[in-house]
Amino acid sequence: MPIVAAVGGFMAFIGVFLGWFGVAGKGTQSGLDHWTGAGEMIFGAVLVFAGIIFMVARDQPAKRTAALVASVCGILCVVLAGIAFAQIGSVYATGEDVSAAFGLYASLVGGLVGAVGGIAAWSGSKS
Repeated sequence: MPIVAAVGGFMAFIGVFLGWFGVAGKGTQSGLDHWTGAGEMIFGAVLVFAGIIFMVARDQPAKRTAALVASVCGILCVVLAGIAFAQIGSVYATGEDVSAAFGLYASLVGGLVGAVGGIAAWSGSKS
């Protein structure tokens, strides 16, 4: 399942560069324009590397550590995306109609996939 964690991290990472918030009549705002996007990008990248490290590591302690890091980073990606969803109304204080865009959903799903992959890899590495 480490490949699942790496794919989830990639989704969370790429989602930051896509539109996170749609503003009626003005287009979208990327995750890089919101403070949660920076954390999402960092934890998504770490999640990708943790999945790769799990796949190439030969000893159990390294695999378990990589799986644990992937699990935590996936959960943090979900939390940050959740915070961004909760703050949709405050992105623009001018009363404009703001909604979640595709990139925010991609980051949320990527975090979920990464967390599940990390947890599955961690539970599979117990021996």
